[in-house]
Amino acid sequence: MMGFTGEGQLDPALLADRDRRLGIDTQAIKHARQDLPAHPVIKGANAWEQGEIIQLQRVQGSGEHGRGDTAHFGKSEQSRQ
Repeated sequence: MMGFTGEGQLDPALLADRDRRLGIDTQAIKHARQDLPAHPVIKGANAWEQGEIIQLQRVQGSGEHGRGDTAHFGKSEQSRQ
């Protein structure tokens, strides 16, 4: 999971729409936070910027993991021993 951490990462039209719909003033929030010190990024915190990246895809239903009828479970393997 990641969030927007710098200028120019979010489409300004999307930001303006969000501010309007939720009654948020992003510029006022930025102004109120301007005195907060910036801390260095911790090593490994942005691992997605290098190396292997895994991106999941949302699927409807059970996708490739469908196993048939799961509404009626039988005895578990542990209880059959």
